Amino acid sequence: MDNASVNDVVAIHMRQQLKEWGSDILDGKYLHMRCVAHIINLDVNDGLKETGVSVERVRESVRWVRATPARSRKFKDCIEFEKIVSKKFVSLDVATRWNSTYLMLESAKPFEKAFQTLARNEKKFKKHLTEKKYRNVSLGIPTSDDWSSVGRFITYLKLFYNLTVRVSGTSYVTLHLLFDEICELHNMISEWADSMDIEVCCMAERIKYKLAKYLFEEDLENSKLNRLCYMAVILDPRRKVDNLEEVLKKVYGDIRGKALVEEVKDEMRVLFDHYKHRLGLHGSSPIVIPEDEQEPS
Repeated sequence: MDNASVNDVVAIHMRQQLKEWGSDILDGKYLHMRCVAHIINLDVNDGLKETGVSVERVRESVRWVRATPARSRKFKDCIEFEKIVSKKFVSLDVATRWNSTYLMLESAKPFEKAFQTLARNEKKFKKHLTEKKYRNVSLGIPTSDDWSSVGRFITYLKLFYNLTVRVSGTSYVTLHLLFDEICELHNMISEWADSMDIEVCCMAERIKYKLAKYLFEEDLENSKLNRLCYMAVILDPRRKVDNLEEVLKKVYGDIRGKALVEEVKDEMRVLFDHYKHRLGLHGSSPIVIPEDEQEPS
């Protein structure tokens, strides 16, 4: 479910109902799995609040071009003049969807020279951007520095975009993929936080703070983090316990990483014992092969 507070209440009521039915598992401890794509959407939107004038200049430029068919034709003339070959055209973003901001910047970047030509030839375009205010200051047309800044943002946002696509699959299992993606994201955000680019650094700090609430164990007991994502790694035959421990040590340090793996293993033992008890199974293997189906020794 997404992160609306009402869903926390729904999960509590579901736990109570399942307990009354006698069908709960460990008091519903792992029942509430928060939507990772939704978490990323909220966090990146929050981080984009730190983006400066560069993104806003490109956004307003695209908005002007897409406002009327006549303006789009003038811009296409500039594209032809600059001999830019592209099958795509500029697209405007939606304020509440960060991935559309990424797609807008990605679509606009190849047309940097076309926008510069448009600013030279079209007085109304230049006047519009000059009169437009951003934080009580005249916005102005995008400069070469603005386009360089946009290029960096495209690189950063592409990671979040690809992550959202990979974990949003509906016809295949994604839980075991989540751990790798989140750890890679953690490392990248840590690098961005040390960046000399102030805008990138501020963006990284905001995203890291928000992600920690749901996907990282910044606190030893993070009630919003569902450890099923760790268990999925252990159950993945390509990964198993050693790989989980190696990665957790890199993220949280040797002491906390090792302790966390032991906690997850203990929780898995309790889960398996619970299932064995519910199914009336005993011993180490729950699989029983009838005698007439056994292969000869």
